[in-house]
Amino acid sequence: MHGVDIEYGNACIRALWAANQALMEMTRGEALENPPYGKPDTFNLDAVPEIRIRDVLADFDRNALLISEESAPPATDRWSSHLARQTDPTVFICDPTDRSFFLLKYLQSRSDAPPDTRIGKLVGKKTDLNRWSAIGQAPPQITGSCSALTCIRRGKVLFSVLLNYITQTLIIACESGIKQTSLRGEPAAFGEIMEQGTNIHFPFFESQNPWDRYKYFTTFLGKTRYGENFEDSKIFVQERMEGFLHHEEPGGPARILYLSSLQDASEPIGFILSNGEKLIEWIHWLPYVSFARNNGSRALQIFEIYHPRPWTKGGVLMAPSRIYSIFQESGDRTLLDIGYLARFPNPSKYRSTLVVTRRDNRWISSGMQRYNYRELKL
Repeated sequence: MHGVDIEYGNACIRALWAANQALMEMTRGEALENPPYGKPDTFNLDAVPEIRIRDVLADFDRNALLISEESAPPATDRWSSHLARQTDPTVFICDPTDRSFFLLKYLQSRSDAPPDTRIGKLVGKKTDLNRWSAIGQAPPQITGSCSALTCIRRGKVLFSVLLNYITQTLIIACESGIKQTSLRGEPAAFGEIMEQGTNIHFPFFESQNPWDRYKYFTTFLGKTRYGENFEDSKIFVQERMEGFLHHEEPGGPARILYLSSLQDASEPIGFILSNGEKLIEWIHWLPYVSFARNNGSRALQIFEIYHPRPWTKGGVLMAPSRIYSIFQESGDRTLLDIGYLARFPNPSKYRSTLVVTRRDNRWISSGMQRYNYRELKL
């Protein structure tokens, strides 16, 4: 990575570290309070991490744009309407507290701890991970509540940084690799993590895996319109979904890790799906698709699904066609038309239906091609 990109990476690490520190110092009682900030269902465990992330990034680059869910949308007067224009500002896209509902349930369940117990005392230990798994499912390395930041410049996703609040680990995905490290007393440097962190692999299927293993997947089906959007995507036209759905309320940013070595090898997942979900849920997958390698070859591929009569949520298309898509072709590559998001009152609510799969998953890959769904060349 170039020096300027590394500095942006360091800024993202500092931002997530600050968010984590603020959350860990909060008491269990404080975290469960509703502040006069953000949406009606916003809790302090959502608001405080976002505020810290916003402040750290603003101190680093006041010209950069931050797209997040809880706070007011960014000013759009500096956004370009042209794809990958050289003058585009750097854009950060943030999910400050993913799986906040399960974090809320977890903190409520910790009646063994007084309300003035700091959250940092309730995470990280083996017993805490086991208790989390009973509420949010296992493995906590994937299912844990987390915060994620992705950096985009000139239509290209540079990297993603993900911090797991429950396991107290940090993951970076960039062109130099995909690495994980445990949190320490001070934020580690981007280069240090890439040199000394543990590799996260994205393995292909074992040759002895039965054909049905390709069909196991995870996506979000928890609210209205998601079931209809999934059905119209026709992934299981002649197959029954029952038995193949691994988890119907998975996290957003960390969902990509179901395809990695962090998932139990005896229960491999064939693909993940963004089922008409918001930008902040799936944007963090893109660096993994771009940079995950298996024996030198790309390990993952991604498809964009569109159906002729797409569903909407809040007036936003859940499966936009190419002309309404943020993904636009530029030569032999797919870039992100970030300027298109300026049309949205809140850019974080842009939605898309995407499939990410292991590259050797012949079942889902052939299905995507059969319906002429577009493969994105990131």
